[in-house]
Amino acid sequence: TEEYRDGFRSLPLSVMERIITHQSIPCPEVVVYTAVWIWAGGDDAFLSAGPGTPTKETQSRRVYYNSGADSLLPHVRFPLMMLEDLQRIQASSLHVRSVVLQNLVREALEFAHNKPDVDGKSLLDPSVSVNGVVDRVLLDLHGSMRFRQRCPRGCVPLVFMYNGDTNGVCHYIGTNYGKQAWVNPMSAGRLGVTASSPASRCGTDPKALVDRSFSRVNFAGPRRTDHGTLESWWILDLGERHRLRCTRYSLRHDGSSDFLRDWCLQGSVDGASWDTLISHRNDHTLKMPGQYASWPIREGDSRHKFRYFKILQTMPNQSAPNPTHLSLSHVDLYGDFFLH
Repeated sequence: TEEYRDGFRSLPLSVMERIITHQSIPCPEVVVYTAVWIWAGGDDAFLSAGPGTPTKETQSRRVYYNSGADSLLPHVRFPLMMLEDLQRIQASSLHVRSVVLQNLVREALEFAHNKPDVDGKSLLDPSVSVNGVVDRVLLDLHGSMRFRQRCPRGCVPLVFMYNGDTNGVCHYIGTNYGKQAWVNPMSAGRLGVTASSPASRCGTDPKALVDRSFSRVNFAGPRRTDHGTLESWWILDLGERHRLRCTRYSLRHDGSSDFLRDWCLQGSVDGASWDTLISHRNDHTLKMPGQYASWPIREGDSRHKFRYFKILQTMPNQSAPNPTHLSLSHVDLYGDFFLH
């Protein structure tokens, strides 16, 4: 209602800033943007503000415009929005009037199309660590917050810092939630790992997938499905009491040359029904033995909390010596961790 809008618009800038920077706002990021848009006056305000002549329609209305919107907009996490939301914002009057919004939407669209450019660094292209040499993406605090999911109460945020870090869920569970020295979480019975091929000393070692040491040979071989096709996969079971809203995941290739090219990451609550969180098609990121790489998962694909996570090869890599081997030395997942 108009009365509600007037009351909302009367909030001081400092109060609005405290609201939209809160880490546990339980709503999609586009709703946070809409709150800023309403607070600043909505379309009527931006049609009549700045250069240009107001129309008769806007002249006849009580137009309210709060120029403090530009100081609030950088706190909105545009890179976490769905592409269609960004496109709607791009067509709005506020986008036409606000250079700040134009820059933020452009940054988010670059992120959506896998081509962000911040000080010459790509935030989405995975930074690579080979043989312990780490290429870290360093951003200012406010800039980096735009790329992080808000974390609701009752969860632990496991934030990716760099490839090979110790911030992921497998490491966190392995330390008994940070209470003791790390042990392999599968050996300790705190999580489970299964592969599409039987465990063996000379090829498939589920415990190695969540271990901290490098595995020269560790692959999930093909298994025939009920439909007669072959699938290769690794599945992580975080445990009955554990759930993760995954925002990023990291892989380390083993010592072979069977590099992944076509695969997806899936999540499941029950281990039977799977949702695809991210798909890779002809992805040549992994190209060196022992190489780390990581990928973000956008907000629209990471709103659900899952117990199980599957890395599934979707097509054989015909250029590899063993096309159906899903070869990995290590996996870890990041995001909002819930303990039930």
